[in-house]
Amino acid sequence: MTKKVKTVKAHEEIDLGITEGALVQASTNTAQSLDIATATASQPVTLAPVANLAAVASHFNVTTDDLGELARIGADSINRAMFEITRAGMAFLRAQELLSLGNFGNDGAVSERSETGGFVAWINQHGLAQQRVYEAMRIAKFVAQLPQDELEGVLALGKVKVMLLASLPQEVIDQAAESGNDIIGKADLMTVAELKEEIRAMKRREKNYEAELERAHSQVKRLSQDKKRTTEFLLRTEEIRAECMALQLEAELPVNSLRKLFEEVSSEDISAPENRLQVEHLWIAANVIAARAIDLVTLIKACEEDLPTRPQGTHILSPDEARQWLIDYPMIENRHAAEAANRQEKRDAAKPRGAGRPKGSTNKGKGE
Repeated sequence: MTKKVKTVKAHEEIDLGITEGALVQASTNTAQSLDIATATASQPVTLAPVANLAAVASHFNVTTDDLGELARIGADSINRAMFEITRAGMAFLRAQELLSLGNFGNDGAVSERSETGGFVAWINQHGLAQQRVYEAMRIAKFVAQLPQDELEGVLALGKVKVMLLASLPQEVIDQAAESGNDIIGKADLMTVAELKEEIRAMKRREKNYEAELERAHSQVKRLSQDKKRTTEFLLRTEEIRAECMALQLEAELPVNSLRKLFEEVSSEDISAPENRLQVEHLWIAANVIAARAIDLVTLIKACEEDLPTRPQGTHILSPDEARQWLIDYPMIENRHAAEAANRQEKRDAAKPRGAGRPKGSTNKGKGE
């Protein structure tokens, strides 16, 4: 198998001074790797046999051959695991609180009156792993904020899913539930990969909401200020400058995404199915974008003579414009990422489930 080597020339950047810019499926002959995070709940998985399984199981007091009893042991242990982790987190939180108040135990030991130093010293003194301690505390803090009717459902989830949920602010979870998106209720039916993507989407929406809120507050503050404008530009000029900034970024982001997609395709093997066709589509898209840009440049150049070839002093952002751009930039960037994620989600939903091609497909290999 030959490898297609493609050299991507470094593109020349034009700075206009505006933007900175494992599961193993056992078989007799082969072993097929399976990603647990993306495996569906209904996908059958066969594990390789464990040597001396009975002897190892007895160490964990699993000695029965009754299938019903084995199911009960498994379910109880899974449910108990999150309970014990949460209980440990509550204990660590209580210890941290006591140490911060100067209560260093009954032995009269003197420790630095510091929440960080005293607590870390306490962790090391008892031979505890800091990462595990803080993971348990994070889970306990998350569980402590939940309503009583949601505790049972959360404790039935795995540790990884609870850690992912705990990364979200409680107000984000509450707002999602009020809008009909009960992320905690849906988590049990999701794979870890699906839950990660859902949480990323929620964080993007929250970030956009915060940026929009900050922008609204800024506008209200500006409109409520009873003072004369001190800018050297007309209001219409300011509006054009701000809109050009936004449109430039909105044009740059898709071009950057197209380049990233090209780098992915160009790194694939030449024998990959329809590799050439994929490159052709990228080529066409890049040419259409370039043609549109050249057409616009030609149009503007025909309208005015002696246009600048590089930014001048009057093109640099004013302090007020720079402050506003710090609010607008992440909002535009997050909106672009959210739209890309939404398109990918729709494509994933349209993919055929299970092995094989969709019924009626004409895209068949030889002999099919």
